[in-house]
Amino acid sequence: MNLTLEPGADSPSPGGPEQVDGRVLDRIAALSPDTGRQIVRSVVQAYLESSPAYVQELMSGLDHGDLERVRNAAHSLKSSAASIGALNFATICQLAETAAREADQTTVIAKSAVIGQAHPFVCDSLRRELDRFS
Repeated sequence: MNLTLEPGADSPSPGGPEQVDGRVLDRIAALSPDTGRQIVRSVVQAYLESSPAYVQELMSGLDHGDLERVRNAAHSLKSSAASIGALNFATICQLAETAAREADQTTVIAKSAVIGQAHPFVCDSLRRELDRFS
């Protein structure tokens, strides 16, 4: 079974609400008055470095019809996105994860397309947030 992306599948709304809820990062920083800003920088940098591999793994799983790979990658993206305040992105990842678990190929394809398209916007928003913690 080969799952392919359909042209015109759901797309993110880059002009819509902020991709990252900065309050989540503020709460992380507030955990430690001395090192909070550094912790935020480290957490965000780790996301920026690791998340592209999960997006690639999700797309590879999709290309090979491997819903378990899609589910695992979507789960990892969901958890890490939620932890850095990319809450809308985390929700989309949750929907892809659930659809993969339920073998709902139509939703897997649609949500994977959104994930692939939205991820760069999330990363750009995080890079802008990093400026606040420099």
